[in-house]
Amino acid sequence: MNNPWIAGLVMYLIGCVATYLLNLLYGVMVWFASNLTGDFVMGKNIFKLAPKDDIKDLKKVMSGCMWIYAFLSWVGFVLLLISIICEIVMLIFTSLKDLLNPLPEAAKIFHYRLKKDAEMSPEAVWANLRSMAAVVSGSYPTKFEVIADLEETANNVPGFEVPKAISLLAEYGVLKYEWPSYRPE
Repeated sequence: MNNPWIAGLVMYLIGCVATYLLNLLYGVMVWFASNLTGDFVMGKNIFKLAPKDDIKDLKKVMSGCMWIYAFLSWVGFVLLLISIICEIVMLIFTSLKDLLNPLPEAAKIFHYRLKKDAEMSPEAVWANLRSMAAVVSGSYPTKFEVIADLEETANNVPGFEVPKAISLLAEYGVLKYEWPSYRPE
């Protein structure tokens, strides 16, 4: 399955069935063990001495707990369906936005790379995102904006190589000037 939402729904339903089967198995095991050891008969005999009102109250509490369990299970299922519907609606709106407001041809290259190459280095991802933003907005970054962005990214991403990111940005044609050598402090 390529769609993570369908896979999630299937996993959830499998979990619900597994939970039901495990609870059923547990109930059968408890019933079998209590019959084997005589605890079932002893429980019935002890209930004969209990006040009738207490037995009715106990049965009401047990029934209420079962209904709450079933209700919460269905609430979880409904919330999962709502999240799937929201994802579908978001996908439709994103597709409509892409149709009504397409990316410029130059930006489509960067968009394609970001969507199709899962093995991109962090530097390549940064350079493609920055290049796509520059092409879409028509506002190419200044040297100071790029330096500030690079320093922030280098501080947040371990192993981020600033010179590699600068060379990729220059290679993509976003930078129009020479860069001095950069040495991180």
